Amino acid sequence: MKQLNLVLLLAAIFTFIISDQIMAQERSYTAGSVWDISLIRTKAPYFDDYMNNLNNGWKKVMDEAKKQGIILSYMVLTQSPNDTEDWDLALLIEYKNMAAFDGLRENMEKIQTGLFGSEETIKNSAVKINELREMLGSKLARQLLFK
Repeated sequence: MKQLNLVLLLAAIFTFIISDQIMAQERSYTAGSVWDISLIRTKAPYFDDYMNNLNNGWKKVMDEAKKQGIILSYMVLTQSPNDTEDWDLALLIEYKNMAAFDGLRENMEKIQTGLFGSEETIKNSAVKINELREMLGSKLARQLLFK
């Protein structure tokens, strides 16, 4: 009886392993990089002011993070809002994988402090940015790559 149970258990494990491999082989895609997407509505008439702020601050941080291998890429997208509650800018940051978020805050704070000085300076800049825009939210999304 014990041998029969052992044989059945081994057969079940073998079937599970084989079916899992077959299912994985049938997928037409693989998991790619992870994107952090921030949706922003600029306050009228500050679109150009906000873009200048991004160019003089956020872009420098992103360039340094890319240079250090913390991020893969970044971009800014714009659209014509459908209404006054809709976003007009999306900030996208690409990370290699979810593990890239381990220690991310500390790494980005080091870059910001190295580029712009004290935490107080950075904090004051963040307050000024909020006068130019409203953050509507952010999402994490994984890119799927077709095989």
